[in-house]
Amino acid sequence: MAFVIESLNSFRGAAQNFALLGQYFAVASPSYSSIRQWVLRVGFYELFRPRENRGDWLFIIDMTLELGARKCLVILGIPQAHWQKLVNTSQGELSYQDMEVLGLEIMSQTKGEMIHQVIEDVAKRVGRPLQIVSDHGGDLKKGVSLYQAAHPEVIATYDITHQCARLLKAELELDETYQAFASRCARSRQQMQQSPLSFLRPPTQRAKARYFNIDTLLEWSAKVMTYQQRQDFSLINPRFCLDQSALDALNPHLGAVRMTQLQFLKDLTFPHRQAFTQALQASLPPQHFSEVAPLALQQADLGRRYFQQKLGWLQDYQIALKPYHQMLALVRTLQQQLKQQGLTNRSKTDFIEQTSALQLSPRLSAFKAKLLDYLERETVALPSDKPWLGSSDMIESLFGKYKLFSAKSPLKHMGHLILTLPLLTTQLTAQLIKTAMETVSFDAVENWYRKVFGPSPLAKRRAVFQEKTVDIESA
Repeated sequence: MAFVIESLNSFRGAAQNFALLGQYFAVASPSYSSIRQWVLRVGFYELFRPRENRGDWLFIIDMTLELGARKCLVILGIPQAHWQKLVNTSQGELSYQDMEVLGLEIMSQTKGEMIHQVIEDVAKRVGRPLQIVSDHGGDLKKGVSLYQAAHPEVIATYDITHQCARLLKAELELDETYQAFASRCARSRQQMQQSPLSFLRPPTQRAKARYFNIDTLLEWSAKVMTYQQRQDFSLINPRFCLDQSALDALNPHLGAVRMTQLQFLKDLTFPHRQAFTQALQASLPPQHFSEVAPLALQQADLGRRYFQQKLGWLQDYQIALKPYHQMLALVRTLQQQLKQQGLTNRSKTDFIEQTSALQLSPRLSAFKAKLLDYLERETVALPSDKPWLGSSDMIESLFGKYKLFSAKSPLKHMGHLILTLPLLTTQLTAQLIKTAMETVSFDAVENWYRKVFGPSPLAKRRAVFQEKTVDIESA
């Protein structure tokens, strides 16, 4: 199970691990189907086992979807006492094992009233939450609002990551400079994929929610400019050549005598910078070498020339990108603060203190004011100085890891593997697995699956595609 859950092996890969170990050690080799059944049985047990009923739960709620019409509503929980301990001792660094999957509901419709009912059902089993954090998706927001209307003491919090992405989108969606920069990055990535510059290509831009990760583009551009400033392009192409293009570029800067001296090196290719430098020293008088060498080295550098051809355009954006770097710095400062210290009634004051030294333009000052408005809305009703959750990143990360499992399915559909979700927040122990095996049979898992999902898409596909539609047998 650890091979699958912790090392992210497929079921067949985990079985193959045992076969390989069996060549060197006396170990049994379970089949992949046995491993699959064990994982699903323990996942089923972990999902439905009784939870401690307590009154200080903090909920994170979100949905994930795969191919098909169904969505999966997941409720993660952490006791506020445990969250406060993390804030005090480890700067709020959450791990999967700090959370518990308190609810998992497969839904073909996700109306707010239905989400509200799921929250009510989970609260009856484990205890009423003090806080619910979500990304304010339409149905989720309505479901949480309905629950809050029935229980006004519950705090509903808008996830800081989604709020910042929304504000960044409002700032950049119609910003012609940024959009031109992003478009140029996308074109450069395509052009560089099969070239010596592939290792410097821009990062992939997300098709959806692209304003979640504008930092990757900005950080990429900064790192590429730092690489350019080192003036060592040997990783692209280590060779040097004074071809006609290089001589034409040198001609305006050098006199006729020096250009004549360089003709002896025309079209000769040297394997690296040192060899070209030695050739220059042999061709030029000492009094001319110090003047000509820097310019000749620059123009004859084939790696530099190719870099300029494909990425020279970045230089034009360095000043224009500075406001976006500052905007991102404000966002990252606030996100780090809330993720490490939690959301408290001092959050607004702390953010102002952390950013007071920044020299901001009117545009950035207005952007900062929007972040302060968010903090004002989210903290005005907080009842004490205890830390509250300000981010739903943990559930987003959980979904990302789960999709590494579902991607291994023949069809990326929601099915049995949804039972790996509760295992991602579980510390696997021998006692837990023993109890789960003694409690849950695979028939129970199959009965649950048939009740919730019915026939799988793969079973339906096989039923259709295995029928012979054309007689291809020879006469």
